[in-house]
Amino acid sequence: MSRNIEIKARVADMDALTARAAAIADSGPTEIPQGRHLLPLR
Repeated sequence: MSRNIEIKARVADMDALTARAAAIADSGPTEIPQGRHLLPLR
């Protein structure tokens, strides 16, 4: 099973970041659908 890590960061140059990510990626970009998961309250 794939594992993803989500971070929040400020990016000074989005084009440079995109190019670096594309250089090391083996596929993608791939949109990952997210659902809302509500946990029961005690």
